[in-house]
Amino acid sequence: RHWLFRGKDEERLKTSGKTNVDGSERVIVDTHMNGHLAPLFPEYWQALDGTDYRVTALHLALVASGRRDGFMVGDNCINPKKRRFGEEIGPMYLLIAESGGAMLDWNGKPMGEEYVDLDKKKTFHVIAGATPEFCLDFVVKKLLKKPEVVQYMKGKGIYKPSQAVLASLQDQDRQPPQT
Repeated sequence: RHWLFRGKDEERLKTSGKTNVDGSERVIVDTHMNGHLAPLFPEYWQALDGTDYRVTALHLALVASGRRDGFMVGDNCINPKKRRFGEEIGPMYLLIAESGGAMLDWNGKPMGEEYVDLDKKKTFHVIAGATPEFCLDFVVKKLLKKPEVVQYMKGKGIYKPSQAVLASLQDQDRQPPQT
């Protein structure tokens, strides 16, 4: 676990600890991998000057070190050779989880429960964040609030909100978006 420490005092990597989406969050939206969906999140472009380093490992390291609160990536890239597959999800999950963060799919399901088959070219839609609560709040308040995102997910056959998302929507007296 040597890679989880930084500095000569071996300070352990920690996420920011942010638990909710309140307008002050610092989220990187992967413009390349989210394709036409990325412009739906201009609030993150303005706050981070449109920063997208196009390196998933760097984006996740920024979340793991607490310099960013979240990272959103999908498989909506126009270049099918650049999509995120299982062999990338495992190390990404480990880095985020060991620093105190969480990874959920776009339906709010924890990636720790996701079956990753390295033999198949299954792609992933991921929210990595400072805490599980932050990720769930992002899915409910930002991601599934956009009808275009829900329509995209339904078109891919991946729109299946988790029980946690449905409960959170019910707590807010909202229904899942329809398209």
